[in-house]
Amino acid sequence: MVSVRIRGIYSTALTKIFLDRGFEIIQPSEIIRERFGFADEGIKEEVEPNLYVHDRMDRQGIMVAGDGIYYEEIIKVLRSILDDAIFRRSLQASLGMMHPQIQVRESSLMQVIRVSNMIGEHIDIEFPGLSKRRLDEIRNTVTPTVSGHHYYKACGGRISMMVDIAERMLREGCEKEEVESLLRENVSRILPRTGWRISMEHVKIAGQTFNLGLAKIVRFSMEDGRMILLRRIFSKGVYDGLNVHKNKGDYA
Repeated sequence: MVSVRIRGIYSTALTKIFLDRGFEIIQPSEIIRERFGFADEGIKEEVEPNLYVHDRMDRQGIMVAGDGIYYEEIIKVLRSILDDAIFRRSLQASLGMMHPQIQVRESSLMQVIRVSNMIGEHIDIEFPGLSKRRLDEIRNTVTPTVSGHHYYKACGGRISMMVDIAERMLREGCEKEEVESLLRENVSRILPRTGWRISMEHVKIAGQTFNLGLAKIVRFSMEDGRMILLRRIFSKGVYDGLNVHKNKGDYA
């Protein structure tokens, strides 16, 4: 049996997933104990788990560390449920040098497992939009959950606190439609608006991040989830996928 310790904004959904697949939850937080009915006498506080799961720094997914021989198990479970989740491995050598992240593929899983104990390796799992919505659904089977829970919680700060308040209202019996409408209204007040300039980042599947500079918001609608941006080009080159020359001063 694989044992796992989980912390972070995805804890409830992941605990549900792993329990359903026969994993053992080690050192659950107090709120997880309450939600899943763990008896205090059954909690193994002194036992070290096989795997540690916690939020990424940007809260857009999770990091998994621990005994590498169990990585294949957790990857297979999450792949079977989250269609668009992105799996990467990161290898940290003994001198502390971090190797570039690369996507974990089926053919490389055993290689990941073999090298993990030698050079300190962890799995980086990113949850794009579809994965977050699926995790919302799973969390909702355990405790009342607003639509967009994990999207909002990943924002942190005031938006995260608004979600906590909204879900407290759900637990107290308030109508879900009214609560979610009120939440969207309050969140919209602090999100970027038309005319604002925002910074853009392009993240490759392999994990590399490129700063694309500033862009102006031409249109943004929470209702359909679409944002139209206008960005000025400052260098020459070729537009990827279009095979069209890119010139300084272009707008995209």
